[in-house]
Amino acid sequence: MNTTQITEGLDLDTTRLSVYLRDVIPGYSGELSIQRFRGGQSNPTFLLATGEKRYVLRKKPPGALLPSAHAIEREYRIISALAHTELPVPSVLCLCEDAEVIGTPFYIMDYVEGRVLWDPTLPGMTNVQRAAVYAEMNRVIAALHGADYRQLGLGDFGRPGDYLERQIAFMRSTCSDMVYCDAFLFGDKTKYKTFMEQSPSFGKVTTESLLRGTSHVITSGTIVLRDKVVDVGMFDTQVPRRGEDFNLWFHLLKNGQKVSFQKEALLKYRLRDGNLSGDSISVASRSMHVLEEIKRKYDLTAGEKEARQYHYDRAATQFNVQSAKARLAEGDHAQALSFFQEAQKTSKSFKLKLITALVKIFPKSLSWGFKTLRADEARSLTGKKK
Repeated sequence: MNTTQITEGLDLDTTRLSVYLRDVIPGYSGELSIQRFRGGQSNPTFLLATGEKRYVLRKKPPGALLPSAHAIEREYRIISALAHTELPVPSVLCLCEDAEVIGTPFYIMDYVEGRVLWDPTLPGMTNVQRAAVYAEMNRVIAALHGADYRQLGLGDFGRPGDYLERQIAFMRSTCSDMVYCDAFLFGDKTKYKTFMEQSPSFGKVTTESLLRGTSHVITSGTIVLRDKVVDVGMFDTQVPRRGEDFNLWFHLLKNGQKVSFQKEALLKYRLRDGNLSGDSISVASRSMHVLEEIKRKYDLTAGEKEARQYHYDRAATQFNVQSAKARLAEGDHAQALSFFQEAQKTSKSFKLKLITALVKIFPKSLSWGFKTLRADEARSLTGKKK
């Protein structure tokens, strides 16, 4: 069980919570102890223990939130509805929308003992054991797709559409092997209406446009002919997680398959909050790794080489600049300077040269400035005020 002590800002009023739970959960009794699960995505998740009984609490994070963000009420409603299907879901016990109890709305469900398999390759298992896990996973996915959301009382969730029909019609009309569409953005830290406003796709989709970054494929808005994926060998397991998709798209294009961009926004794409610099560093690192693999594995044309190098230089610059900012905020001036100097190898930006020079002359002042900037970034993402 992967739990940890509760951090500052997420502490709960155990007395008020216990009083509330005694009123709404039959059989609730005993002294309450609380630990936080390390997972839980963007909604803090806690293990509640009272004697021999254990529960799980999911709540919204503290601070001002967008109306549609962190909708734990939707989670509660969906899990409650799925309890009447073949899907393995815990029993939900109560939903509290009164923020006065612990500071935000929350819901309580039964704690279910089990394993959390973080690595999808299931290391340490035999082939028979892996097969059993994958078979059960497929059974649950099939059961989920077989559930009629209207009969479950979830007919007002989202807007019914014809996503697949429109994608397939576009695929046929363009004689494409793979198509991807635009998506409406929602959630945290977004000022754009659609994905393509933020990351546009221009012109014909080619190996060069993909490498250069003028074609941005949104994975959740993609459909591709199955036999074409099988022909190129499926996903490359040597590519870092979240980089497999880009590698597959390139492999399809390199193999002569036609990829087209459907300009209509046919789905919604959620942006989650988090640490901006941390996200930028990991994204840039994955991009660099994937582009190195492409250079190593493929016989690239002159145009593809130039496009790959252009994309790689931008990713390397981003990686080094964001790493330098993080080191400055931590007060590690020497390492920050090293990252800024490394960034200058892939970027001729005057601003970058100026900042590098200032780090040499006024390291402590720059460190204070970036530390303040990162704090403001965090507040803007969480909705916290000074």
